Amino acid sequence: MKPITTKIKKIGNSKGVIIPKKMLQEQELTDDIILTPVEGGVLISSVKEYSMDDLINLEKKKLEENNYLKMAENEIHTLSESELKAYTKETDEFNDFDVID
Repeated sequence: MKPITTKIKKIGNSKGVIIPKKMLQEQELTDDIILTPVEGGVLISSVKEYSMDDLINLEKKKLEENNYLKMAENEIHTLSESELKAYTKETDEFNDFDVID
């Protein structure tokens, strides 16, 4: 569903926004929602209830992603050290030349 334009309406002493039924269903929004202030507006998101298994799986996924990130950082660090050694060797060879004024 594409973004829609709507109006803020007066509802009693408050104001509110009517969200089309199709959007509610597609975004799985229930009666309980979270309103998060963001730059230029408000983000509306669903309050989701998680089982203990869901929470454990989410934590496992975070740990796996963190481990992959650490492995990638180590690989980059290793590559940087080898590149530095190659560069140092090249510059040492260059420094062996005499400079003529």
